[in-house]
Order: sequence, then C-alpha cells, then structure tokens
Amino acid sequence: MAAWYRGCSTGGVMRTPLVVARLAALALLLGCDGVIGDPGVEIGGGGPGGPPPPPPGGCVGDACLTTEEVPVPMTRYPRLTHEQWSNTVMDLFRLDAPPGLAGEFFPDTELGEFDTDARRLTVTAGLWGDYQRAAETVAASVTAAGAMDAWLPAGLPADGAARRDDFITRFGLRAYRRPLSDAEVARLGALFDLGTTHFPSLDAFTAGVRLALEAMLQSPSFVYRVERSETEVDGLIVLDDWELASKLSYLIWDTMPDDALFDAAAAGVLTDPAELRAVAEGMFDHPRAHAKLERFHEQLFEMDLWTDTDHSVTDWRPELAPMMVEESRLFIDEVIGSGGSVRDLLTSNVAFVNEDLAALYGVSGVTGSEYQRVLLDEAGRGGLLTRLGFLTKYATLAEPDSIHRGVFINNRILCRNIQAPPSIPDNLMPSGDTNRERITSITGPGTCGESCHGGIINPIGFAFEAYDAIGRVRADDNGFPIDDSATYLTADGTPVSFDGALELADALAEIEAPHRCYSTRLLEFAYGREYDDGDSPLVYRAALGSREEGLAVRDILVELVESRSFRTRAVEELALDTEGM
Repeated sequence: MAAWYRGCSTGGVMRTPLVVARLAALALLLGCDGVIGDPGVEIGGGGPGGPPPPPPGGCVGDACLTTEEVPVPMTRYPRLTHEQWSNTVMDLFRLDAPPGLAGEFFPDTELGEFDTDARRLTVTAGLWGDYQRAAETVAASVTAAGAMDAWLPAGLPADGAARRDDFITRFGLRAYRRPLSDAEVARLGALFDLGTTHFPSLDAFTAGVRLALEAMLQSPSFVYRVERSETEVDGLIVLDDWELASKLSYLIWDTMPDDALFDAAAAGVLTDPAELRAVAEGMFDHPRAHAKLERFHEQLFEMDLWTDTDHSVTDWRPELAPMMVEESRLFIDEVIGSGGSVRDLLTSNVAFVNEDLAALYGVSGVTGSEYQRVLLDEAGRGGLLTRLGFLTKYATLAEPDSIHRGVFINNRILCRNIQAPPSIPDNLMPSGDTNRERITSITGPGTCGESCHGGIINPIGFAFEAYDAIGRVRADDNGFPIDDSATYLTADGTPVSFDGALELADALAEIEAPHRCYSTRLLEFAYGREYDDGDSPLVYRAALGSREEGLAVRDILVELVESRSFRTRAVEELALDTEGM
C-alpha cells in the first residue's frame, strides 16, 4: 500500500487537511481491495526481467491440426490502456462522449509493436496521480446538479442505508465488471457514510455517491482487468464468466461490457466455448469492433508515420498525405465490414477517393472533398500496397524507394524481420538510367548487400517500379521502359515470380507466409503479448483457414477468442516490473 499511496499523492498538488484525510481514507480502502498494496501480488508494468522459456506445445505443419495450443504465462492484472479507460468512463456513466481526460495521462512506454502489449502498460507514480485527479474530476462532474439521473441505477430504495447499499452493489458491478463481495460493499458503504464530511454542501446521498465514486475509479478493480480465478483444471486456471465478459469486451470493443454481455455473464453461458464464440460473432456488428480492428491495422502498417513525407514531384502538396491515410483507413474498414479476408487486404480494388485523390489515381467523374467508393478497375491497383498512402510514404523526394518498400513488406506482411545494416558505406555511387538500375548498382550482384537485397528485399521493392514517388502509375522511368518483374525467395527458399505489383499481391495471397504473419500479429495485438511457440497450433489453424478458405479477418479473431489460450490462464504468472509504483 505504501508504494501505491506514494504514487497517488504525487503530482505537485497542494492538499488541505480535509483532502489529505480523504486520500488517506481512499488509500486504506484501496489497499484492502486485494491487488494494489497486497505484498503477495506482483502487478504493474515495465517488462519482465527476461522472457519465460517457451512452453511445450510447439508444432510444425499439419501436426498443428491435432495439437492444442498452450497458454503462456501472463500477468493476471493487465492495466486498461488510456483509450480503454476513457471509453469505460464514458460507458459507465452513459456519457455522450469520452471525458477527454486520458489525453493528459502519463504516456505509456513504447514496448512491442502494439499499444495493447502488457509490458508497456506501466503504472508509474505520475500515472497514479493522473488517475487520482481524473477520479476526482469525473466524480464531481457526474454528481453535479441534474447529472445523476442519466446513470444512476433505476429503482433505488428510498431508505438511506438500503439506498446506499443497493447503489454500491448495482453500480459497483458495472464499475468492477463483476459482482462485489459483501466485504467490498461494507467497505464502500463505510466510505459512503463519510461523504458529508468531505462535501458538506451536498445532500447526504449525493455526497456519499461522490466519495464512493472517487474510490471506485481509483480501485485496481477498475483500473485493471483483474483475473481473480484460482480454479485449476488440467493444469490451467479456468476464467469465470465475468472475467471472460470483460476480456472479450476489451478485446473487441475497447471498453467495458454492455448490459447484454453482463447478462450473459450472470447467466453463466460464456464458459461454454460455443456460446462464447456466438457472443463474440455478434459483437462485430458494433462500430467499435471496426474501430478496434482499424487500430490494429494502423499499428501493424505503421500508418501514423505515413503523413511524415515530402516530395519534389509535380502535383505534390503536403495536405495530400492525410487524405491518403484516410483513404487507406476507409479501405481497411470496407474489408473488415464486408467480411473480407487477408486476401482482400492484399488484392481488393475497392477505393475511397475525393477529387484530389481521384486525379492521382486517374479516376474520372469524382468531384468535391467527400470520399466516394470506387473500383480501380483500370488503374492497375489491387490491395493496400498499391494505395497512394503506402507508395508515397516509401519513396524518396522524386523516386520510388524500392528498398524500403521491400523492407516494409518483408517485415510487416511476411514477418521476415530485416534490420538496418550496422553501417552503410558513405561512398556509394549509384549508376544507371532507371531507378531499378541505380538500386541494383549498389545492392545487386557483386555488392556487399547482395545476399540480403538480391533475393529478399529488392525483388519485392521492384514490383512497384510502375508507381512514382507519390503513387501515380507511370508509363516509363526517365524515358526508359519499366521493369517490375522479379523473383522473391521465401524463408524456406521457395521462389515466387511475378510481373508487377498486382501479380505480386496475387502471389502473396497464395502462399502461407502472409496469412501466418497476419494471424501472428493479430494474436499479439489481441492477447497483449508476443507470439510464443505454444501458440503455433492456433496460428497454424488460423493461417490455414485464411489461405485455403478465405477466412474473414474478424473470424480469425473469433478463432482466437474460442481458443484455450483465451479461456484459460497458465498457472505460472508473468511478474511485471513494479518499480515506480
């Protein structure tokens, strides 16, 4: 408790004796809540001292069809992301918009590829101060005159003690995403009764609600998605219905369960894998599911970097870059919303263009600033990788950047990690008439970069030679014919030949690597951790369904939800660094 209280009491805010007394009361309550302050429990963030050894369960090829995945040791207390905190406050109090406080929270450490990675969700002293101030602000706002009618549970008793306990029990279930114990109701009730001491200008009920809310919003049961279950079956901890409801909701919606999901948890149906799958499938009709998957793709493809680009070619204007990113986002949402697959992400010719983008694509009949859905039938386009956003980001001032286009696709589409060389000679003198010839002259046969560039990086990059520095289709390169044919060597040495970007996209859709890579990255995003050998059966099945059956993107996520790794927890826990709490 001391460490938590030290974190909560920082931030340079002057405290009156009454406020200090209130903080002390809250700290005592929260210390009793069984997570933060409990010296027998390790929580927090910052990264483990070293990754745990891979569990047994790895498999290769069709052996994965008869092998079950092995849950990986994880923390039982993943912290809500700042966006999840904000969404949860909005839904808990049935607000029309997020409260706008999380934007000022202490930023998370950049660890892993996704913002869901549990290692980056640290709880520093500064963040605890942010949580405390936000709890006070929210509690004051939602208990202001006329504000409580929107969110108070209906039908509360008129009697003071019964009204208090009914409020704590019913609202507390939503705030903690599970039923409260009798001891928790009693502790919150005792704090509730101190309300008029701290807020003498308010009536007793309102004052009690406000103080109780401050406590609930700082409770580890609110700030963390706590997995309290201890029941062990066949060497694994089985999650209960309430934990599954919360885990499912934050995975798909980035917020707390809605009333229907709470009802499903209360009915005890979510521990049935078939019922859990059915509930998950229904959740994808909500716009928030689209937003969550859109954010996955934004992070997977590093789209936040796509606006950081500049060019010297004709028709380039910096304001085009955010338009290009928005078009890519709309494309991804179209694929997700229509039940599209990884193949569709790689090959679909659907696009969303305004007048400016239509001109670059060579599409006629589009006017105005609104984005219109079109088919790029005659524009030599297919999939995300032939969109203006990607092509413009990976280009130099005036030329296609074949090397970085190839590196991006290897890293992000094929999961073939390529690091920058430790040193690049500063006396490179490219020669040749075309962009391809100049790139080959410094990285092709006979150069120091031949082994990596020759069959891995350059072939994929050269597939996009027909697109200029801002993604327009070009008929020639400096007056010379375009050569966008190449042969790529997969990780197992299999040659993949193609003429141009469209054939490359079709070829990638046919091989295993992009489907396996995508399934792996989606698992990492969904589970908040890196891939482990124990995940290989699950990833293999998802990739196989994606490649051979055209499994929809959202159905891959459903496969992850139905899995044993989602429904259970390893007995061994992953202890995260608590320094700074």
